[in-house]
Amino acid sequence: MNNNMRRPPKSSDVAPTGVYDVDELRTQCRAIGISPQRSNMRRVRQALDLLNHGSVAFDHRDQTNEFYWVDSQTHPDTVYRVRKNGQVECNCADASQGNQCKHQIAVLLFNEQFK
Repeated sequence: MNNNMRRPPKSSDVAPTGVYDVDELRTQCRAIGISPQRSNMRRVRQALDLLNHGSVAFDHRDQTNEFYWVDSQTHPDTVYRVRKNGQVECNCADASQGNQCKHQIAVLLFNEQFK
């Protein structure tokens, strides 16, 4: 299944990069169950930017799985479809290397907001 979908850009604006306190990033890492190492804190910062820019949306059409649409920060006409079904799956380059990518983290943080 190809999770990358092409669509017209949502906005021509570039998402602003937020400034986050290191302690806040560590807290966010722990809240979603990942270790607060530097690479994860960078991904959490990027995921928070995605959330603050409104770049994460729940796909209400699928009744059997939880799917989310997460806009790409680097390619404005690309959106990733992230599946949350016990595990969180994304097929971006970072996730395909075995990392928990910013799209997956954005979905986890999105869910934390609505608990």
